[in-house]
Amino acid sequence: ILWLRLLLMCGYSALVGYHSLQLRPLRIPLAGSFFFVCVNAVKAAQILQERFVRLSLEEEQIYSEHFESAMTASDFKKIISKGTILTANCRQELVSKGQEASLVLIIDGQAEVAPGGDVKITVGKSE
Repeated sequence: ILWLRLLLMCGYSALVGYHSLQLRPLRIPLAGSFFFVCVNAVKAAQILQERFVRLSLEEEQIYSEHFESAMTASDFKKIISKGTILTANCRQELVSKGQEASLVLIIDGQAEVAPGGDVKITVGKSE
């Protein structure tokens, strides 16, 4: 699709040149061609931005180990940029009853869930 956008940009750029070099340029076709050049340039830039995503070393490690088969790097970057990456060295309460919960992703370690009793669910490695 990127090549199609670039081809359309070149074609409409030629039309802009053609219309603007006429003795009596037709303004409506000139404006329309220029508009399509701009639209295709923006869309091509969006495609390039999605294809070439920069992840930090930590983000790259998390992406390659857990998400590479499920989503693109650009989708992962959108999700990971909404939060923070934290490392807990000791037991820590993430959510308590009555509080608004955030999305929590545990990459390594374990979690205990006690919904009103002694129910424990272990995720990941147990120590």
